[in-house]
Amino acid sequence: MGELDIMTSRIAELSSQISSSTKKIEEYLAENSLPYPSFDEDGPVTFGLSAEMEAARSAVLNATAELQALLTGPDALLRPIVSLMSYIFTLIHQIREMNRKKLICSSVEWH
Repeated sequence: MGELDIMTSRIAELSSQISSSTKKIEEYLAENSLPYPSFDEDGPVTFGLSAEMEAARSAVLNATAELQALLTGPDALLRPIVSLMSYIFTLIHQIREMNRKKLICSSVEWH
């Protein structure tokens, strides 16, 4: 099985997890006459889920995040991190240079 097959399988696996966990949550909400999640003005602020349904909700959120990361790809996903690290290293270098110059200036005696 090649790398492409593994990624395709993982994508399908995550999609299946999202679907099955979402179905469990929808059934629970319907059986308990609870409102569905919504951003409507009168939508619920909390869900009132049982511990088991909170676990299903967590599974959906985790699988969704992983699926998004996989489909975003490493280049687009990591580019902001690499840019931030480059910026931090530049700042560190500038601070070191400022400290070095400060040490040089403090060692010179002014008459």
